[in-house]
Amino acid sequence: MFTVRVCSDVGGRKINLEIPFRSPPTLPELRVAIDETFTGEGRALSPRGSPHRLDEFYFKTQRMQIYDDRELRWVDLVDSMQLQHNRAQVYAFKADSFLPDVQQRMPAARPSTLGLVRQSSSPVRQSLSPQEISSPGTHGKTSTTHQYFGGSKGYLTFNDLESGFASLGFDFAPVTVKEMFSKADTNRDHKITFDEWQRWAYRYINTHDVIYFHCVPEAPPLTKEELALVEQEIRLERHKDSLTIQEQRFTDAAASFDRSQEGTPRRAFR
Repeated sequence: MFTVRVCSDVGGRKINLEIPFRSPPTLPELRVAIDETFTGEGRALSPRGSPHRLDEFYFKTQRMQIYDDRELRWVDLVDSMQLQHNRAQVYAFKADSFLPDVQQRMPAARPSTLGLVRQSSSPVRQSLSPQEISSPGTHGKTSTTHQYFGGSKGYLTFNDLESGFASLGFDFAPVTVKEMFSKADTNRDHKITFDEWQRWAYRYINTHDVIYFHCVPEAPPLTKEELALVEQEIRLERHKDSLTIQEQRFTDAAASFDRSQEGTPRRAFR
C-alpha cells in the first residue's frame, strides 16, 4: 500500500492525514482524494447540533506543496513523479479561503476517518481490509441509502434514482437526476454499483447526508434549509466541473503555444 501524508488547515487547526492508495497516484487522483478526505474529516470534527455541520467544511484544493527531503524545503507539487516516495509529506492549500492558514506546528500524521483506500488510475474506490480500517465511518450509511434506492439487486438504475429522490421529496428536474446518475456511473454501464455509490456519496457528501437522515421510517419531511443545502452543493459541483474544463483548455492552449515556439530563436534584450 502506498501512503501520502497530507496536512492542511481545517476549522482553524492543522490536521495531518494519511491517505492510502494501492499505488502512487496521479496529481488529479491525489487532488480528488484530498478534497473528499478533508471534506469528510471537517464534517466529522464539526460540533454536533451545529446548524452549519453539513456544509461548513467543504474542502477544495487550490494548490499543493511537497517537502523535498534532498533540498530540505517545501516546493510546489507539479508532477506526479514527485510522489514516488512512500509517505511523502504534502501540504494542501484550500481554495476560496479568506483566512490565512493557521501558524501551528505540523502534527504527526494519522489515519483519516473515512477508512478507504483508493485504487490509483481507477474511478472506483475499494474498502480497506478489516485489519486496515481505523474507523468504519460511513460505510453503513451508504449501504442504507443504496438499499433504500433499490440496491438489493446489486446496482441502481436511472429509474431507481429518479423514483428514490421523488419519494424523499426532492423536486429535481430530469436533467439534474441524469447529471447525478452520470457522476455516479463512472464506468458508463448504466448501473450504479455499491462501490460507485460510495464514491458518489463522498462527492455529494451533504446531499447524501440529507438522504440518509430521511430514508428511515417516520422521518420528518425535508426542510427548506436542507433543500437549499442540496441545491448549493449541486451548483458547487457544476462550478467545479466548469473550472476543470477551463483548466484543461488553458493547459492545452499553453502546450500548443509551447509547441509553436519550438525552434524559434529568442530575441536578445538590450
